[in-house]
Amino acid sequence: MQQSCEQCGHSISNSQKFCMHCGTRITLDTPGNSSENIYVQGNIQGNVQGGRVGFTQAVSRGFRLAFVTTGRASRAEFWWFYLFSIPGFYGLMIIFGTLAAVSDSIAILGIGYVAGIFMFSIPQLALSSRRLHDTGRSG
Repeated sequence: MQQSCEQCGHSISNSQKFCMHCGTRITLDTPGNSSENIYVQGNIQGNVQGGRVGFTQAVSRGFRLAFVTTGRASRAEFWWFYLFSIPGFYGLMIIFGTLAAVSDSIAILGIGYVAGIFMFSIPQLALSSRRLHDTGRSG
C-alpha cells in the first residue's frame, strides 16, 4: 500500500520512516492509533519542521554533530555542508599557504592541511553516515 508525504506529496512505501524527497517523518494511520508518529531511536538532532534545512543551519549542524553517527540527516543538510566544506577547505589552504610564504616555513602549510582535514572531513564522514541512515542503509 502506498501513501503520500504530507509535506511534499511524493509517494512513499509503508516501510519508509522518512520521505526520501524532503526528509519529513512519515506518520502511520493504524486502526488503534490515528497518525502515530514514528520515532527513530537515536535521532538526537531531529528533523527541521517540513524537512527544510538552510545553509547556515546545515553548516552549524555539521560542526555541532561532528562526532555523532546515529540519527538521520536530510539530503539538503548533507549537500549544504558539502558545498560549504570544499571551498572552506581551499580557503583554509590559501590562508595557511600565505602564512607559510610569509614566514618561509613549509611546516605551517602541513599544519594547516592536517587542521583542514580534521575540521572538514570528520564532520563530513559523520554526516555521510547519518545520511545513509536516512536512506535506510547502515553507515
